[in-house]
Amino acid sequence: MQPSFLPWIGYLDLIDQSDAFVFLDDVQFEKQSWQQRNRLRAKDNLLWLTIPILRKGKFGQKINEVMINDIRFKEKHIKTIKQCYVKSEYYELYNSEIINNYEKLESNASLSEFNIQLIRWLCEKFGISTEIYVSSELNCSGARSELLINICKKIESRQYLSPYGASNYLLEDAEKYMDNNIDVYIQNYSHPVYEQVYTPFISHASAIDLLFNYGPDSMDVVRTGRNKPALLEKRI
Repeated sequence: MQPSFLPWIGYLDLIDQSDAFVFLDDVQFEKQSWQQRNRLRAKDNLLWLTIPILRKGKFGQKINEVMINDIRFKEKHIKTIKQCYVKSEYYELYNSEIINNYEKLESNASLSEFNIQLIRWLCEKFGISTEIYVSSELNCSGARSELLINICKKIESRQYLSPYGASNYLLEDAEKYMDNNIDVYIQNYSHPVYEQVYTPFISHASAIDLLFNYGPDSMDVVRTGRNKPALLEKRI
């Protein structure tokens, strides 16, 4: 998966049910994507948090080439997180750690490195111990399915678990995976309903929404949404 910014809980479910997880950081960056922004549960709706990036003259850059523009944004993010979650049960337990992650940012910081840092922190807080790789460090070639197949071979994996959003193009390339003896499974996740600071419940906020509200029990909630993955040949 591309290293997303403070991803939703389905992203953590994908990591948790895998033996090995690969951050796909050496493919083309998509502006205004989950790699750059995500949402918090505010009083009346879901509120976007966006990381400013350097874009001028950077068309076609890879995710690991994207640099953060003007780190003063972190002050706004920290303030917004406080406004959204200061009333949550576990705000005091985790907020200082989130602030610490932001304070490590320096000028011209890497977006993917910051996202990976935050996701590793989330994995620690959720109790996820999956082995993690970064694709740019694996030195695998190819595009799209060819790249994914080469990554699987590099880490000696015969099974590939994909998020649902990629199922259409994976179906187009199904024979390529079969030719390489790789079974492809599609994540099947149903977002659980849980108690938030505000009502009614709104799904698909960042995973920190669940963490602030459920603390050490957060992973138990995540796993209630997990369904058996479907083989690539089967549509969910």
